[in-house]
Amino acid sequence: MGAIIRLDERHARAYVAEPESGARGRVLVIHDAYGLLPHVRFLCDELAAHGFVAVAPDLFAGTATRSDAEASRLLEDLTARRAERLLDAAIAAYDMLGHRDGPDAAVGFSVGAEFAFGVVAGHPLRATVTYYGSPSDEHRGRITGPWLAHWAEYDLWDDETSPQQLIRELLDRNVDVVSHTYPGTSHGFANADIDAFDLEAAEQAWRRTLDFLTERLAAA
Repeated sequence: MGAIIRLDERHARAYVAEPESGARGRVLVIHDAYGLLPHVRFLCDELAAHGFVAVAPDLFAGTATRSDAEASRLLEDLTARRAERLLDAAIAAYDMLGHRDGPDAAVGFSVGAEFAFGVVAGHPLRATVTYYGSPSDEHRGRITGPWLAHWAEYDLWDDETSPQQLIRELLDRNVDVVSHTYPGTSHGFANADIDAFDLEAAEQAWRRTLDFLTERLAAA
């Protein structure tokens, strides 16, 4: 089981889960617009059980929701500068915990995926995993991989930002990217605390995530 810790940033905290013995890697987990709900803490505990140090910053200062409308409001109230400071504080937590030079990887969900690409831009991560999240134009051309992308079958994309277009573009650039789309799912299918949750797809995606992190971090 993990614990909530205070970060070196005003009103900032994170959920931390550590393995019982030596760590095989350090993973930054970035939640979606619903906040640091129980499923995020569960996934962090799962990462720790597989030998990873997981740090999940709370982007909304203790507020979480299962309401779409409230999630939108929380996200609107989160400024880009505040998000950047929170992520920097979470990254600094690895040193505070005695796990130097973390993170090695980031796992981001929805808007958390967008934040993960921002982390990649500033830190030499060994692996990135995203769920139904696409990089901004600013970060799109800077992706070098390794990257594992999970997509819902039913989501809102235009032709230029569609997953298919993005993956084709990256493969043409010889980026190390693995992409999976889960039939019958909608945006948020891995969030066990909301109605969009799809157990079968979420479990399959999570197994792939653990395998990807284990393989890429061991090879780096």
